Formats: sequence, structure tokens, C-alpha cells
Amino acid sequence: MKYTLSFIALLLCTRSFSQKANLNPEMLWKLGRVSGLGMAKDGKHYLYTVSFPSVEENKSNRETFIADIKTGAALNIKSTEEALADKNVSPDGKYILSDKEVSVQKVKSTEVYPALTRSNAYIIEDLDYRHWDKWRDGKFNHVYITPVGNASAGKDLMPGEMFDAPQKPFGGDEDYAWSPDSKNVVYVSKKKTGKAYALSTNTDLYQYNVATGSTANLTGGMEGYDQNPAYNSVGVLAWLSMKRDGFEADKQDLVIMAGTTKTNLTESRDDLHVEGFRWSNDANIIFFWAPIKATQQLFEVNINDKKIRQITNGEFQYGEVTGEAGNTLFVTRTDINHAPEIYAVDKITGNAVQFSHVNDALYSKINMCNTERRFVKTTDRQQMPVWVVYP
Repeated sequence: MKYTLSFIALLLCTRSFSQKANLNPEMLWKLGRVSGLGMAKDGKHYLYTVSFPSVEENKSNRETFIADIKTGAALNIKSTEEALADKNVSPDGKYILSDKEVSVQKVKSTEVYPALTRSNAYIIEDLDYRHWDKWRDGKFNHVYITPVGNASAGKDLMPGEMFDAPQKPFGGDEDYAWSPDSKNVVYVSKKKTGKAYALSTNTDLYQYNVATGSTANLTGGMEGYDQNPAYNSVGVLAWLSMKRDGFEADKQDLVIMAGTTKTNLTESRDDLHVEGFRWSNDANIIFFWAPIKATQQLFEVNINDKKIRQITNGEFQYGEVTGEAGNTLFVTRTDINHAPEIYAVDKITGNAVQFSHVNDALYSKINMCNTERRFVKTTDRQQMPVWVVYP
């Protein structure tokens, strides 16, 4: 489960007394939506995408750019296949992971009662029958392993199972990952049905052994969400975890497992709800981002001593870390006046330099809001941050 807190709507609050224009809906739809992809295989370039909304076409058109990490000079490219490593390809290059919907359960009336040829009803006897905007139609997401170059030989990791991996309705390939030795795949699933499924948030991490086809639950006894698995280069597994079943907004911690030993790296910080993370290149540090005092900042934690250090500061929203080169982290950053752009952050000093400049020309024509972060004392004597935005 992921979410991104965006301040873009507050751009509507702009000054009206200069020669620059106030932001209007038409200008808002001209802003490019920037997302980081990651480091190129050569280690010298960084890739990101920009989605440009089109009112006339009623859709967004996505373009991909590859930029020199030293100069920021960017070129538009058509494909990332040659430049960007695919995380779904096994480290030994033999297999690729994917997912697709598989028909497992008979719920259509024509499946249960073939004589009812003109019926289009669903026969559902338990929850859940609909999740957000999607009916339970008997199809489930399953993870597949396919030999590279032999697309017809894909193998379902969950044959016949009435469970989803990735999770519905929003799960993607962040719900599965290769081990660095290519021997195992870890995937996320909530292996419950009916009312138990509808009421529970207890997803688990399952490890599938490629050679034997056996599956083991790695997080049995951990009752809340367990998701976003990722290995480092030496085989330590990290993921995001909540403690309580049924509490989808519970505090989210960063947990690792080395061998069979699990360690919660952020349990000592009640003020940190980890939104996402990325392993460092040297496999000893995990970079993560978390809300704090009405901002979102980058942090690092050493997996050996559990020491947590805040990297960035300021009234910004730092998002996903998608690349690391030397002392530089490539991240998204936004604030009340600016949509996300890619920034290069010094992981030692926290100094951030804008790397992509997709919307600079438009911002030069727009008035900016004044903002102030204030703290209000609550009834339980805590300091609650609030934002004041004015022209």
C-alpha cells in the first residue's frame, strides 16, 4: 500500500499583485508530472518519466528521459529496455517475473448453471463481492515465472489458489521480488477468503523456491500488513510491516530478516511512519522516507546498529529514492508551490540540488504563495503542526 502526499492543489493559492499570472486550472494541466525510474546500467545516467496531461485528448502522454548525472543534460528516449535494469529479471538472467489475472473461482451464473445461457448474474455467497470499483468475478492475480525467451512456458506460483498476488486493487510489481541468488521469489498475499478476507489487513510474505516449487510463509504470526519486499545484494530481506490486524492505518515500520532472524529497525521511533525505502549500494544502509512535523524527509538506518539519521530538512516533501551514485541520492521533491521534480541529494550533508527542470518555464510566469509552518498545542500537550498559506 502506497500513497503520495501532493501539494499541487495548493498552487491555486497564489499572489495577485505582480505582473505574473495567478495559477488557473488551464495552467495546472500544463504541469508535467515527473517520476523517477532509476539509474542506468552504465552508472553515469539517470532515467525519469514525465506525463503531460492533454485536455483535448482526455489522457496523459508519457515521455521518458535519460540524463547525465553530472550535468543533468537530458535526452528523450523511446525505450528503457537497453538502458535500465529490469528488477523482474532474475539476477542470473534466466527468468522473468510477471503477474496476470487467472480464472480460479466459478461465480458467473453461466459457469455454475450452464443451462442459463442468457443469464449474466454473479452468484456470490460471501464477502467480499466488490472491492472499490472492481467486482469479484472469479479471477485472481497470480505471480508467474517465465524462462527468458520462452514466453509460452510461464509457471503459476499459486496454481488453483483463490488469493491475490499482487494485492487488489492497487498492488503492482512491488509485491514480488527475486532473491540475489535467483533461487527464491518472495511475494505478498493475503491468503484468506470471504468475510475473513474483507475484515483483515494481514498480508504475509511467501517465499517460493524455484527448484522445488515449495512455498513458505516468512511472516507467520505477524498480524498486520507485510508488504514491499526487497533484498539487498547479500540476501537480507527488508519490508514494510504493521503490527495489528484490521488497522490499515497502523504505524508502518521497516523490518529486515537475515537468515531466520527478524529485526524491526524503526520500532523505537513512534514519530516515524515509514512510507517507502531503498537499500544502499553497499547493502548496510536502508534509505527511507517518512512524514515528520507536516513535512516528509529522507532518513537512513544502519542495519547493524539500528541507528537512524535524518538526512534532509526544510519545508519540503521528499519522496521515493530511485537512484544512488556515490554520495548522491536521486529523489522526488515537492512543496506547496511546486509539483514533484527530481533532486540530487547529498546523502552526507542533506544538501539538495534540483536535477530535472520540467516545469521551470511555467513557474517563471506564475505567482507563488507565502507559506508558514506553525505549531499548535493540543489537549494532550503535544505540538501539532499546521500550515498557513496566504498570498
